Amino acid sequence: MSKCSVDPAFAELVITENVIRRTAEAKAGWRLHGHHMIGWISERRPYEKIVGLAEAMTAILGEFPASVWTGNTGD
Repeated sequence: MSKCSVDPAFAELVITENVIRRTAEAKAGWRLHGHHMIGWISERRPYEKIVGLAEAMTAILGEFPASVWTGNTGD
């Protein structure tokens, strides 16, 4: 998993061991774009797995520390 962000402090807060583990368990990829989280899986019929992907993305977002929502990255 790569940490690519215009704000390295934000990336360090968000990409934790738990986030990496949950992402790997979900066999999914995701990225943040503005106020949106975009997720994907590389299966042939992803529409049958969309609820599972949404649940996995919700769990991943749940791992983000509260400070990412307030904009306080500790700097």
